[in-house]
Amino acid sequence: MDEIKDWYLESKIILKSNKTSFSVLIDMTRVSPLGSEAKQIMLQGQKMYKDNGMVRSVVLVDQVLEALQFKILAMERGINITERYIATESPNAQKKTLDWLVKGIEPDTH
Repeated sequence: MDEIKDWYLESKIILKSNKTSFSVLIDMTRVSPLGSEAKQIMLQGQKMYKDNGMVRSVVLVDQVLEALQFKILAMERGINITERYIATESPNAQKKTLDWLVKGIEPDTH
């Protein structure tokens, strides 16, 4: 729990001075499921990133099923416009990630 709080506070400091748009790669592989308090901090962080210039993000997960679950949650939270979930086990995962972050090419088109 301390780790996610530290991430949030460090991000707040860094984003405060940001003046440009950016993309983010979030590696959620090998991460245990988040508890309710950690989820709330993560949601606040996502909003903070969007409010401070984030235009696209990719969340890497281990399995295709996890990617699908996250995709459904993203649609429910309304962040599916800018965020994509890619399983490291899927074919061309690295290309899909870079194409979305750098060029805005939908991962599902590969």
